[in-house]
Amino acid sequence: MRTVHKCFLGGILLAALAAGGAAAQESGSDLAAVLSRIQALSHGSPSSAEWRGVLDRLDEIMSAAEKEGREKTVLRAGLLKARVLGRMRGDYEAALDILEALKKKYADGRMAEARRIYVEEAELYSRMGNGEAIRDLISEFRASRLYDGERYPYSGGKGREVPLKVVRPFEHGSSSLTVTAMEKCLRESRLAPGRPCPHFRVVDDSGRVVTDRDYAGRVLLLDFWLANWPAWRQRLPYQVEVYRLYHRRGFDILGICLDPHADAARRVLEMNGADWPEVYGERELPALFGVYGEAVNILVGADGRIIGRDLSGADLAEAVRAALAAR
Repeated sequence: MRTVHKCFLGGILLAALAAGGAAAQESGSDLAAVLSRIQALSHGSPSSAEWRGVLDRLDEIMSAAEKEGREKTVLRAGLLKARVLGRMRGDYEAALDILEALKKKYADGRMAEARRIYVEEAELYSRMGNGEAIRDLISEFRASRLYDGERYPYSGGKGREVPLKVVRPFEHGSSSLTVTAMEKCLRESRLAPGRPCPHFRVVDDSGRVVTDRDYAGRVLLLDFWLANWPAWRQRLPYQVEVYRLYHRRGFDILGICLDPHADAARRVLEMNGADWPEVYGERELPALFGVYGEAVNILVGADGRIIGRDLSGADLAEAVRAALAAR
């Protein structure tokens, strides 16, 4: 089964349009229209022809922008195309080819936005479970002109009359926001499809001790959530429906609430008819799965191996059906 990883694609576009200026406004409407189309398709079961139409439109935007010398638009559309191919279509090889081409074009450091190429590439390698490739990518980025590690200034130190002045401590790896993002991808790479689900032991809201072994032979969705996270609120009704359809056939959900306001969070679940076991106030389990303040779900097969993450709507239902059939 080919697992498609869904996510909201607004991050790239919003960051791009936030730059402002005539070029951003000029490209914004075209890219915004494509993004709206992508989001609409992600909630259904689009055909290959529909996805091809999206990719063709991005090619048109890139081609026109290249002729007009609008390099930022070329970069933004290229990043969006790579993300569609990699995350929505599962075509990692094609997505990586696009990112490598963008990297060669913009690796001279003249455009800070090009750092996003490295993060997108790291995210793809993470989903492929290729931690070694991410380590190599981090080293490559550190040696590139795009490296954003802050070099702290110092002066003096040439004699007793000229004291050494250090403005800030010496640089560490975390001084680069881009490296920090890639290191997060490195942590997540151990949870790629096909990898074994980490062993865990928690206490649910009924006081019952729950371990990963309790779900042996069943399909499990680990749902890390925040009540005010829009992506999670949007996919919750789909999860409720999939749980209702497949629970008796061997599908379970274990919710891990990251919200400190447990009472308000419980009301959200009750209002939506979610009645699976929940865990509140747990800190070790999110850390074990590399979840730090964002809503994430991870689907685990009956054999204890990870199938996919951030699944919603038709993709969640399809993945659950296939996993149950494969038991």
